[in-house]
Amino acid sequence: MVTATVIPIQCIRLSFLPIVHLNRRSIQFSIAAAAASESKLRRSCYFLSQRESFLLHRARASFEEPPNDPKFVPLTVDDPVFGPPALLLMGFDVAETNEIQEFLKDIDGEFLKIIHCTEDMLAQSIWDAVHCEQPNLKDVKVARSLPRICFLSGLNGEEMLMLIDAFPKIGLRPAVFAALVPNSADKLLKDVAEEIMCDHEMLGEGSMGVRTKMALRISYITPSELISMRRVSKVAIVDVRDEERSYDAHIAGSHHYASGNFSGRMPDLVEALKGKDTAVFHCALSQVRGPTCAQMFVDYLSKKSEDAGIREVVILERGFNGWKASGREVCSCMDNPCKAEAA
Repeated sequence: MVTATVIPIQCIRLSFLPIVHLNRRSIQFSIAAAAASESKLRRSCYFLSQRESFLLHRARASFEEPPNDPKFVPLTVDDPVFGPPALLLMGFDVAETNEIQEFLKDIDGEFLKIIHCTEDMLAQSIWDAVHCEQPNLKDVKVARSLPRICFLSGLNGEEMLMLIDAFPKIGLRPAVFAALVPNSADKLLKDVAEEIMCDHEMLGEGSMGVRTKMALRISYITPSELISMRRVSKVAIVDVRDEERSYDAHIAGSHHYASGNFSGRMPDLVEALKGKDTAVFHCALSQVRGPTCAQMFVDYLSKKSEDAGIREVVILERGFNGWKASGREVCSCMDNPCKAEAA
């Protein structure tokens, strides 16, 4: 049985009130004295534990159960510490490190080591990943375009709840939070990430019934990063080339929405991408048509009242020409979307 703790930050924002630290004595918190010391992490959690308890009953998912019937075990203030004190960040930018470090300093959580997920870690167990040493975070080459997940290790239930509740104050993009627990420690990081995002999606569509729309930010990915992203995310590739697709092949599994009439077909694209969380746009070189259509799509999604489910919009660097030149497999079928198996 594999277990992970999952709380979508969007739901936390909807139901939890801000924690107020005014007029409270600040005592520095260290991991060695965690059981005896008082800290902002621990003091604030008393108040958090009194609120909307129904949310906490949607926290810990057992992935032994069928994916269409997730079971959630409460995340409580009594949950014990497990693992080394660390935050394993998947899908975060290295540029966000300073803001997260300042946030941890403000809540007396400086004892938590920040670890960024790299490509190599995806094939490691979570246990090995949270023990990774990254002495110079600025030099770390993070795995890009992955779902934003913050794995919490070395905190008890109180501290996890307080950190999750306070995280939106940093002003960074939302993330999903998952606690390291014994039953999931030996699973591959990429497998657990995929399971977490699957349950997170169902949790957002369940009886809680409300999800906050996230502001989409366009980024770029390389062909190798796209392949890695497909392992852990529900990705749709959107080819906006025009007639050249018919004679110059295409990426296996891609959708074709020509740039010439793209604006009028965006409602159709939203329908076609149901069940996907990431849209990857490209044209021949991804210099004009690809970025333009990607921005049009982001603008269109921002004006829709209902959530389309797309969490990230990215552009494939060097477009189809770069993909093909790098030796990646292409397809010459006439189907739209292409039914060939994704590379």
